[in-house]
Amino acid sequence: ILAFLTRHWLLGGVAASLCLEHVLAVVPLPRRRNRPVWAEDAPTIDLVTANVFVHNRTPARAARQLVASGADLIVINESTPRFVELFDDAGGLDAYPHRITDPTDTSEYAITIASRLPLEPSSGMRDDGPLRSALAVVSVGGQRLHVIATHLAASLELGGLGKWRQQIEELRRLIPALESPLIVVGDMNMTSRRPEFSRLLGLGLRDAVATAGSPRTGSLKITATGPLSWIGPVTRVDYAFTAGDCYPLSAHNLWAQGSDHLPLRLRLAVRQNSSDESSR
Repeated sequence: ILAFLTRHWLLGGVAASLCLEHVLAVVPLPRRRNRPVWAEDAPTIDLVTANVFVHNRTPARAARQLVASGADLIVINESTPRFVELFDDAGGLDAYPHRITDPTDTSEYAITIASRLPLEPSSGMRDDGPLRSALAVVSVGGQRLHVIATHLAASLELGGLGKWRQQIEELRRLIPALESPLIVVGDMNMTSRRPEFSRLLGLGLRDAVATAGSPRTGSLKITATGPLSWIGPVTRVDYAFTAGDCYPLSAHNLWAQGSDHLPLRLRLAVRQNSSDESSR
């Protein structure tokens, strides 16, 4: 604006082009698909995924929010032992007695899955090379549903980009080996414009947020607190992908409680009695 007001036309044109590129990067076009007929009457599961921020100044509020969500499954990224303790104190121990977590993991990438639903024995933490994840296997209306949760490295950290690329490649190898229906969820530390994002979709995954009709919603704020946090989310890095007979019906953000990430709530339909060919 200043360039145009001072009649620096070339500078103003270049700046306007950069602004347009930024808008296209953070505001993807709507890509809602037609909902399959079977999803109308299929059993559903509610899932919340939240990066609660390891430096959260109000972790107790964030813990209470997650417990109060009433979701069937809660995926918690950056779940320090202290946060898990606060989650339990807020009623999470009674409401979500089934857990996948590693209490010895005190890193900024710790993962916890808290579930109302019983977990099958094959559930647990996984270490696939550089990729750390949690796998929950639950029954939804008699259908086995696999939920893999992860938190990929931040590219801006020292050595983070190389590790992130290794983790993405490992995730691409892991997904075809998991049974369907499947949900892949967590802080992916990437935007939908990365080529790796398209490669994940090429495996047969659906972007649950876009499919449910909410592609414009971001999840990452500039800061967790202060004036810059009032701007709201500027892009999405927290995702849920579905595969097979698991279809997203709705997706929306919850208010961030002391975190620079907004929690994402999803409702997903799980098809029953599908054929073997459809499952494959």
